Amino acid sequence: MSLTKSGKNDFSIWTKQMLIENKVEIEAARTDVAFDVDANVLVLGKKETAYNDEIGKVTAIEHAKMDQVKLANVKLDDFYLASSSTIDSLSGYLGKNHTLSILIHKKRESMSNPKNRGPRKPKA
Repeated sequence: MSLTKSGKNDFSIWTKQMLIENKVEIEAARTDVAFDVDANVLVLGKKETAYNDEIGKVTAIEHAKMDQVKLANVKLDDFYLASSSTIDSLSGYLGKNHTLSILIHKKRESMSNPKNRGPRKPKA
């Protein structure tokens, strides 16, 4: 059986808790062989802390990524507005019947036509 990440985490937490709650019973079950509950709980606790530290880093990276994407989108909007202003100025300079003005007009039209963009992907 393969567990999901959350399943692995839940099982590991449960294991540590079960050892703590059943320490006396576990140690009394076999007197001929020692099973060091405390040592196992300590090892599991350290591994849990290490895992939680790494998850904290992942969360911080995800937040930093979201912030960076927002900043990149602001820069993209700025880039687009500058490009659009340049095109408007160029079209005005050349006149609406110039071949470049016509090409620009067709390009804008083709890029703004939803049919030419392909299927829309829903946001996750």
